[in-house]
Amino acid sequence: MEWSHLKVLLALQRGGSIAGAARELKVDHSTVSRQLSALEEAVGAQLLIRGGSGVTWTAQGTRLLEAALQMDAAASDAMREVRGVLADVTGSVHVSVPTGYLPILIRLALPRLEAECPGLTVKMEGTYQQVDLARGGADIAIRMARPKELDLVAKRAFSEAWFAYASERYVARRGLPQDMENLPDHDLVLYAERLHGLEPLGWPDRFSGERIGRIRVDTIEAAAQIVAAGGGVAVLPAFVAHDIPSVVRVFDTPIAAKEGWIVFHEALRGTARTRAVVDVLTKVFRENRSVFMGSDSPASAD
Repeated sequence: MEWSHLKVLLALQRGGSIAGAARELKVDHSTVSRQLSALEEAVGAQLLIRGGSGVTWTAQGTRLLEAALQMDAAASDAMREVRGVLADVTGSVHVSVPTGYLPILIRLALPRLEAECPGLTVKMEGTYQQVDLARGGADIAIRMARPKELDLVAKRAFSEAWFAYASERYVARRGLPQDMENLPDHDLVLYAERLHGLEPLGWPDRFSGERIGRIRVDTIEAAAQIVAAGGGVAVLPAFVAHDIPSVVRVFDTPIAAKEGWIVFHEALRGTARTRAVVDVLTKVFRENRSVFMGSDSPASAD
């Protein structure tokens, strides 16, 4: 027995006759009669008493009609619920971001989300670990590489530049290298080897030399703090250096450029709350392109 056969019963109930059911289904009379006969054959019982202008149900027909009505009501309720979830910008969204991006997104994205989506609760969590979106580790993630999983949706959101930075305080004390070959003579802030998978973070190690007292950190935030304190030269994303007072670029050209992606699971593609957060994040990255690329940052020191 197929659902299309039960739909004939519903059409007969609404239309009140074979002709009325045909109009409901937008088919001809013979199609309705043929599907009704197929249904009766499938259940092994007569469902209607033929003859007359209206519909006369047998006991078996009445029972099957009741079941069809219940199924139709359940399907309608489920459809309304699904559509409500898809269209309703309420509830909560968990966004996972690399830890270094947390301050700028809290400052730029959260107020906008509060203004544009007042019924939405957004939780932003900073981590250096890649969360498993398929297992519900987060709803949306900011990643610095396009995911390879086929069930993840990836939207290219921004480009960012990385430069070598020092503070004016450091420059006054130690000066700046004339070129990269002079870097081994300076106080370099190095990153823990476990972070070298993000290409720019391993860059300073090639110039570290054998000097005693090299500083090694395990977060971009720690490197930024050392730069702000005048403690050395570090490779940082332009948007992080943007918030450090009196910072200068060691070299004019970027050390590296990276692409950033907004990623979420395919199952969340149609939900309004996911779209709302993705749209706001996209606008924030687009409107602050100069901050992420460093085009509004100070030039290198003379």
